[in-house]
Amino acid sequence: METLYAFDGKTADALVSLVRGTKDGSPYGADTYDATSLLLAVAPTGVPARSGTTLGRATDLAVKYLAVSGTNRVITDKGQTVTAYNLSTTAVTTGAYVILTRLGDAWIVTWEDC
Repeated sequence: METLYAFDGKTADALVSLVRGTKDGSPYGADTYDATSLLLAVAPTGVPARSGTTLGRATDLAVKYLAVSGTNRVITDKGQTVTAYNLSTTAVTTGAYVILTRLGDAWIVTWEDC
């Protein structure tokens, strides 16, 4: 027989923080030990392309979340920014929506809206 556990918002946030492996309780999984944390963001000034082994870097990616509006989801600003790195030899377009993956202590652009 399976056991079912219920969590309120505060308890659920604490559990997610533990699962992510965070040390500081950051909502973005700072000091994560795996690459399971994902963020939706927009790159207001783009993200430069990688040059050789040096990743492109932007410090102003605006974090978003999907708010519920009836039966729809609406992209909503979280009021926070992060620094992200681009592995691609192609720059991320100004204003593009991106998905960021946490890799160690860095956010990496892993998907760009085309």
